[in-house]
Amino acid sequence: MAAIDVQPYVMNTATVKIGSDTYEDALSSVVLTPTTPKSNFLAISGKNRRTAGTPEWTCAITFAQDVKSASSFHKYLHDTAPGTIVTMEFTPLTGGDKVTADIMIEPAAIGGDAGTTPTASVTLDVEGQPTRTAPSS
Repeated sequence: MAAIDVQPYVMNTATVKIGSDTYEDALSSVVLTPTTPKSNFLAISGKNRRTAGTPEWTCAITFAQDVKSASSFHKYLHDTAPGTIVTMEFTPLTGGDKVTADIMIEPAAIGGDAGTTPTASVTLDVEGQPTRTAPSS
């Protein structure tokens, strides 16, 4: 059995391109999460058959609300028709893999607590499966 080397990272050089614009300076979190449907069939013979289906993905994004900048991510979510599919390119670490996903736009919350920088979170559905691309050498 081989010992697998691990190289954890601090996510502080990420890039996020949604459509034709980049938004990494407005985002504090991007998380792509799969939900894989599973089935279990226990036959009367005692045999147990387990299967797994195709994962369905979501993309959770937390961001600073910006109601002032003309092209903020917050305004983009509100000004784009709900259900519009756009391509997102997410690179968690400079020089690392890029993840590409087609996300479905929907609006997010507006407002927050007094004396704070309001943030909002939105969980967007992913159309199909995300793809990972290794950086070119």
